Amino acid sequence: MEEHRIMADPLKFIAALFSCVVLGFLAWKSFQLGYVLLGIVFALIAAVFIYIMVLYGSVLHISAEGIRREFFIIPMKSYTWEQVREIGVVGTKVFNGTAKNRKTGRRYIYISPEEMDEGSRFKMTLEWPPRNGILYCIYSREHIDALQYFWSRPIVKYNAGDIFVNSAE
Repeated sequence: MEEHRIMADPLKFIAALFSCVVLGFLAWKSFQLGYVLLGIVFALIAAVFIYIMVLYGSVLHISAEGIRREFFIIPMKSYTWEQVREIGVVGTKVFNGTAKNRKTGRRYIYISPEEMDEGSRFKMTLEWPPRNGILYCIYSREHIDALQYFWSRPIVKYNAGDIFVNSAE
């Protein structure tokens, strides 16, 4: 299998891109009309959405060598398969995803350079998107299949509902 590419979250990337375009236009028009303070406010808000674009528009490259994250051609983080300690699927609505209620929120796949316990997974989910060098992408069956091609250990589930993976619960 050759390299597999996965965007972190295309829907959130498109929403952030649209917000940046609108806010950039509003900032430009505000400066053009002489409302400098308003233009600065719009530009600062657009900068926040640029950050969100980078978070969710980055692409994971999965290959035999390991996993790397890039935004366009800018490398951001990479791990060899020996450095990866845990891969899991997590649902972002931690307070709704009980065994009786299957409303788990958006599901993401995470790739962690360290093993996590139940508490650290809960904290990661509350503070989504994760920091600490954890790579992530939106969950789909194709993405899990691409990861399991190279990852032979079980995939951890946390508040993920009904998913079909070689999982450890």
